[in-house]
Amino acid sequence: MGVTAKMPTIYILHGWAPNTDGEKWRSFLGFLESAGFKVKFLSMPGFEVQLTKAWTLQDFVNWLKGEIEAEEKAILLGHSFGGQIAIRFASQYPDKIKKLVLIANSGMRDKVLHKRLKRIFFYVLSKLGKPIAKSERIRKAYYTLIGAEDYLAATGPLRETMGNVLKDEIRKDLPKIICPTLVVWGRSDKVTPPKHGRFVAENIKNAELKIVSGARHSPQFTHAKEVAVLVTQFLR
Repeated sequence: MGVTAKMPTIYILHGWAPNTDGEKWRSFLGFLESAGFKVKFLSMPGFEVQLTKAWTLQDFVNWLKGEIEAEEKAILLGHSFGGQIAIRFASQYPDKIKKLVLIANSGMRDKVLHKRLKRIFFYVLSKLGKPIAKSERIRKAYYTLIGAEDYLAATGPLRETMGNVLKDEIRKDLPKIICPTLVVWGRSDKVTPPKHGRFVAENIKNAELKIVSGARHSPQFTHAKEVAVLVTQFLR
């Protein structure tokens, strides 16, 4: 009798979404499961599991190592912040990852825009004084402009954690990744612009980039079947 091949498990790292329960992922994960894959939606510290102190990106990498230690070689799929963790992990433990799927990963700031907005922000503060600096509305507008509006939704250790993560870029990690990598990006992504996706794909040796027309920062939600097909084709 033939031996049935064991289907690989895809470990899912979600983005920066406080109190997420995976509901938005249901359709996409359903397509993967119907294609024969097993999926494990990881409960991430700071979201499903409360933090008691601020974490760094390295703390998340150390946590992930414990989550997949039973796998000889794991398949990681990370969206946004989850992709940032996956990139750092794959760069530090290249022999531990079989294949990597990145969906609109974070971890890269648009430096030109960021510096310009930062100069404008602090110029305004210098002219209008400290009362304005304490304004929640002003700070919310600034964080929205630099793509960090989720910072305002975080509280306590999670807010400090996000501050740590925002300062930690993954550009230098990319060339250290050796596993086959699929990079998926929404053509209309305003949070992480498509040029970031091109940069990621160009700097990982074995990477391919797929752009999803009409999609924004979460194509696996709005174009679940299309993205699932890309992922299953890549993994097979």
